[in-house]
Amino acid sequence: MKQIKYIFIWTMIFLQTAGIGQIHAAGTVITETGGGNNRTWLLENDVLRFEIEYTQGEGVKLKQFYNKEANVNYIGSNSLLFDYTGQYIPTNKHTGPVSFNYKATDADWSYRTHTVENILMSKTLNNVVLGKKLTISIEKQNIEIGLEFELFDGRSGLRYQTQIKNKSLDSKLMIERSDVISLDLPNNPHNIHYVTNSKWLSTTGNIEEATTTNNANDVPKCLITLYNDNEGWYIAPEVNWKTQYGPEVSDKQETPNYYYQLRPFALATAWAAGSTNLVKVLTCPEAFQLVLFPGEEFEYIAVNLTAFKGDIVDGKMAVEEHFRKRFRFHNTTTSLMVNDWDWFNQGLRTESYFYNTVFPKAKRAGYDIILIDDGWNNATSDGKWITDNNYSRDPVVSNTPGIPSMQIMADSIKKNGFRLGLWYSNSGGGHNKGHDLADPLVQSDKQVMLQAMINNYSLKHQAVDLTQYWQNLDDTDYSHPSDNVYRKNVLTRRMMNEIVGDNPDYEIKVTSELDLYPNPDNRMTELIHLPDNGWMTITGSNKPIDGIGIHFGHLPLNAIYLGSGGDPTDKADELYAILSGRDVKAHNLPTSWSEGGIRMFGKMNEWRKGSRVKTITDNLVRPVFLGKGWDNADASKWEREVAPYIWMYTNDDKSTAFVIATGGGRSLVTPPDNYPLRWLDSGKNYLVEDVTLDDTGVFTYTFK
Repeated sequence: MKQIKYIFIWTMIFLQTAGIGQIHAAGTVITETGGGNNRTWLLENDVLRFEIEYTQGEGVKLKQFYNKEANVNYIGSNSLLFDYTGQYIPTNKHTGPVSFNYKATDADWSYRTHTVENILMSKTLNNVVLGKKLTISIEKQNIEIGLEFELFDGRSGLRYQTQIKNKSLDSKLMIERSDVISLDLPNNPHNIHYVTNSKWLSTTGNIEEATTTNNANDVPKCLITLYNDNEGWYIAPEVNWKTQYGPEVSDKQETPNYYYQLRPFALATAWAAGSTNLVKVLTCPEAFQLVLFPGEEFEYIAVNLTAFKGDIVDGKMAVEEHFRKRFRFHNTTTSLMVNDWDWFNQGLRTESYFYNTVFPKAKRAGYDIILIDDGWNNATSDGKWITDNNYSRDPVVSNTPGIPSMQIMADSIKKNGFRLGLWYSNSGGGHNKGHDLADPLVQSDKQVMLQAMINNYSLKHQAVDLTQYWQNLDDTDYSHPSDNVYRKNVLTRRMMNEIVGDNPDYEIKVTSELDLYPNPDNRMTELIHLPDNGWMTITGSNKPIDGIGIHFGHLPLNAIYLGSGGDPTDKADELYAILSGRDVKAHNLPTSWSEGGIRMFGKMNEWRKGSRVKTITDNLVRPVFLGKGWDNADASKWEREVAPYIWMYTNDDKSTAFVIATGGGRSLVTPPDNYPLRWLDSGKNYLVEDVTLDDTGVFTYTFK
């Protein structure tokens, strides 16, 4: 007899339960065979197997990228784990440069050592193991390379990158261009799904290298290849959205009349002209050329890989499974935030307004975070706007007349049951201003300042905004123009991850303004921007519910920050829609919040914060239906703005689930259907409990 389990539903639409079987997550296993100068490593989790081989005289090779559910090894014989082209530039200016081309399969690589270690959630949450990491170190004259393979547990994927050390003590090492990885993958009949910004596209053909003349608007950020026999793979480099050239005038918020929107650090191609048997991640030399100082070691671009069996939805879910562990997500139940940006310029950033209006209303409505936005440490004398000097956003003490002490404000926020969030610039400046984040000393100072605010204010959230990753066009003793922006991204993410590792309840949001100024309308965040367990803004949405479709398969669903839609509402379908985000902003003046909206918000938030609900919603977001045609092999058939929108959460053994279904503020233009809950366990029967909060403000309970 099948085991009886429960599934609870928040819904306005009847759902039929159906699904496919799932395997419970197992730990990653890494095994080594051979020894000495001939070694093989197998890395294996529930769905993937990778085989890496070192052979003296042949270098390091990837022998398997094996999809266990489809029973297929995708890797052919022409793959390369790296291919770097560049030159050594002597510090003696009277000596000419020496060119090099290093391939992973060069005959003269020597094996140095290898290590296997656990991947932990964080330094503080070190009891949570997420997978295993294999590092293989090889060397030859003047260079050492550490190849890092992080395979995460369960149904997650692989993160691969290299650490490159310049062993020369009298020359800089400059990688002018590279194939970060090139994979000999079968060009069988397929649909490649990809994102250039916030819209999914697909092709049955190839993916050529994006042009250098289109403001980087045609760069695919990830590839999900769905073969016609319903299996496939995913690849995505961890890079930025675009790379800014300049500003040519330092510390200026200039509107350039020159070409300044360069491609990201790297991009993906598939069976492109000149490499018709290969899928590659290759660098964009106009945006990134790493220059290592004598004796320096630095990390190179990371690449994410996974595989799947099923349709394109299964492919995107495989990516989401990977992101969950890759970005160390935990405690991901939706939080609701009051943000004062849209009304502080009315002179309302004052203790009086917060204590007497914001706190009482937000408490009744069930908000979680109070965020004090830009200007709290750099206000004009009347407190209604912002001073924008080069380092005016650096202080960690309040400098706005209405909040004379951030310590007192922070204590009051905590006493009223909220978490404190602060807008705080890592560079200490505005667009194209502030300290150069490529400087390690700037990063270490900023980390000390952030930790001080965490300690003094019980700070739980930081909003990172404005153009932080501008390009320094001068050579310095820590970077070069060709790698300044890349170093900014890498060092800032590293610093933020260290802060989060020390303070696991500290959550950082990054916005779509980081890369460029002026900010184009189609701006976006990308994987290299995101800190562990963080949030990121999205663009391209007409309604909050659109975010889940834009992110799914491209960016983590557990990272969705919705910059609108979080004000109290008495419309239940819009309330359900905001629960698709990790965090949602209320930006309207609290004085104008309706009593009906406050009551509805309060009722829902009291219920969803209960331990029974939160235990489930802290898990993976699993989309069920995101618009008509969302599961079509042809992305052009997806009508993203056709409701309903349905997603679910399950516990680890899939004995309990929550399903949320909503129109998201849109009318249903087609009759409701039976939507397959593909993420349940087909070996179980489920009792359906319908727990619907409707526009009357009453919970309805029914069973099936």
